[in-house]
Amino acid sequence: MTDREREFTEQMRNVVLIGNFTIEGRERRDGLPERYEITEVSKLEGDRWRFNARVKYGNVDVTLPVVVPMVWAGDTPMISITDFAIPGLGDEFGARVVFYDNRYAGTWDHGEYGGMMYGTIEPLAGQ
Repeated sequence: MTDREREFTEQMRNVVLIGNFTIEGRERRDGLPERYEITEVSKLEGDRWRFNARVKYGNVDVTLPVVVPMVWAGDTPMISITDFAIPGLGDEFGARVVFYDNRYAGTWDHGEYGGMMYGTIEPLAGQ
């Protein structure tokens, strides 16, 4: 594992991503709340990474390991998924999400819906 990969795994241990997501074509532009509680991120083989996470958005509230491809833009990690299936949540997910400093931001789509997502990376309470 490289230094930047090791730093990312340390940065993402016991954190919560707190932010908002938008849905294109909807009047509300400030977004709807989203929350991702991440206990651990680990590098697997190749460009695959496992996020052990609790995912909360809309009516969804589920805890599961999510394995995604991640690429690097210089020193910045980015989740890059296209037509991706997440067990228990469905398929046809797409996203480009970057992590920089204490923030995350990106685009998302799921079937016919899509939009933006953004927020902060904070320590998970009680950790």
